Amino acid sequence: MTRDELKQFEDQIVVLHLSDGERLKAKLMFVDLEYEDVIVAVLETNQPQHYKYPKTVYTVQNATIQSVDVCEPEPDDSSKG
Repeated sequence: MTRDELKQFEDQIVVLHLSDGERLKAKLMFVDLEYEDVIVAVLETNQPQHYKYPKTVYTVQNATIQSVDVCEPEPDDSSKG
């Protein structure tokens, strides 16, 4: 995906579908327009061996991102009585 396509997902929880088959649930924090990568806070992945420290911030190259799905917000449990 292009950096311009990814920019709309900044500050959202998304699932990134990567070219190596990885599905990465993360908060997309920043799209770097100069270096063509994105900064993500990793939440879940089907390939944890790629990450030394889980639930940490990493960079992902734009070229490896095949598609993006926006995650629905988690239901707020505070309203249950």
